[in-house]
Amino acid sequence: MNEEDDYEGNPDPRPAHGDLYECLMHLIHPNRTVGQPLGLLWYSPFASLILIVQMQMMIRDMTKASVFFSANVNPGSTRHNLSMISEENRAQIFQALHSLADLIPKLETLNFLDDTTTFGIDTVQTDRGNKTLWHSVWIAWHYTALTLTHQDALLTTRIVEPGLPTAISTCWELGKPRAKDHRDVYNDRDFVRIVDHLEQLIELMNTPTTSSTTRDGTSFQCQEDPFMTMLGFKACIMGWRVVRLMALSVEHKLLTGELPIKASASTSLARVVLARLMDAIASGGQNFIDGTSSDSRHLHWATKAFSLRDTWPTGSWMVAVFQETQREVV
Repeated sequence: MNEEDDYEGNPDPRPAHGDLYECLMHLIHPNRTVGQPLGLLWYSPFASLILIVQMQMMIRDMTKASVFFSANVNPGSTRHNLSMISEENRAQIFQALHSLADLIPKLETLNFLDDTTTFGIDTVQTDRGNKTLWHSVWIAWHYTALTLTHQDALLTTRIVEPGLPTAISTCWELGKPRAKDHRDVYNDRDFVRIVDHLEQLIELMNTPTTSSTTRDGTSFQCQEDPFMTMLGFKACIMGWRVVRLMALSVEHKLLTGELPIKASASTSLARVVLARLMDAIASGGQNFIDGTSSDSRHLHWATKAFSLRDTWPTGSWMVAVFQETQREVV
């Protein structure tokens, strides 16, 4: 019965894609009917962001699987390695991220383009608008690369909150620097892997994208969306842990004589990491009193950075937890 062809049957049973498909295809490749090359990732920050989020979801799934496995193999244990993803899985995603980074424009490139530069195949958009979109893409890229090594505490503890304010508060409490008995095991390799991404994220947060000037010629409005602000918030918490650990390591080595007081920054991994992060924080134009601890500088910088993100209420919620902690830090 399967041998005879039905010549009156439907030759193409696949249904029409619909308006949503057409809208997405226009965003990704606006003028595909005229035979222009796709140029997908250069022309569409939307497509690049979708790919990055896909990789981020893969990392989340692997992290949750690792947490489940660890909880069953070592029940009751309060410590585990910071990097919970196997080297084999990590290498593949990291290679994909770097391949993607080679195909999309760098922010330094966008700064040299004028307002009439053609970014789409058949559209001309303003330089400011495209820099806003690519700014978000690079925040997501560096955060995703960071989570390959330093997982989000809210994810590894498997706590789910019903609302965004409580999620921010819980994320902050879980992400605070912990006592040694409850702290993840950091290796030197972990610090080497994450310092570059933390440094780049700090510099991106120092330069949020803003709208054009208002009538008085002085006011700006931050255009960063709440999703990117949330990624920056979680990265700041990870950075706080690293800053605290590096400062404690340097202090301990100075007290024990392992590290000369006048040694250069290159004589210790802790000093190198701490110096790079403090330089990135200082690039935001903030002035600190001599003798201020690295811990306090990081919190002060984060408070100012998120206070600039006042278009959505998420920024004010994040500032509140930073200010509360600043009062506790000596």
